[in-house]
Amino acid sequence: MGRVYKADIRRETQCPSCQTGYYYFDEIEVKEGGGDFDADIRKKIEHGVDVVPCPSCKQLSPAMRKQHWTNLATYLAGLAVCLGIAWAIVAIFGSSGVVMIGLLVLVALGALGCGLAVIFWPFAPWANRDRAVIPGQEDQASETVKAKIAAWETGRDGAGV
Repeated sequence: MGRVYKADIRRETQCPSCQTGYYYFDEIEVKEGGGDFDADIRKKIEHGVDVVPCPSCKQLSPAMRKQHWTNLATYLAGLAVCLGIAWAIVAIFGSSGVVMIGLLVLVALGALGCGLAVIFWPFAPWANRDRAVIPGQEDQASETVKAKIAAWETGRDGAGV
């Protein structure tokens, strides 16, 4: 089993719309694969972006908007693979009526769930709106973010980072 690197990265950013500076914590995970593990970690740390709207005007930066739609494209590609596998299973077991009906019900329920996910996808950044923090306003952050801020400050002070 390969190595896995997990970390909370504090990402500093500035809203291109209202020029408000803010930060958020991005949870990254890199699994060792066939490539250069250390280079993959550096790339994820230096160039990674999460979809966290500006706490002031609620807008996304162009990089966040691109990441949001890239995530949708990845989801749709996975959905296409799953539907292809489901179609193959239905084609193989199509002669058995009971199995066919059961499979069609499962495929229909799966398609309904996936369809709802796609319908609500544009609203997904709103789920992250409480993760953004304006420096100096940490007392207004959610409890989860406050815990990450405390851990970040403890780790930074304790490790001398």
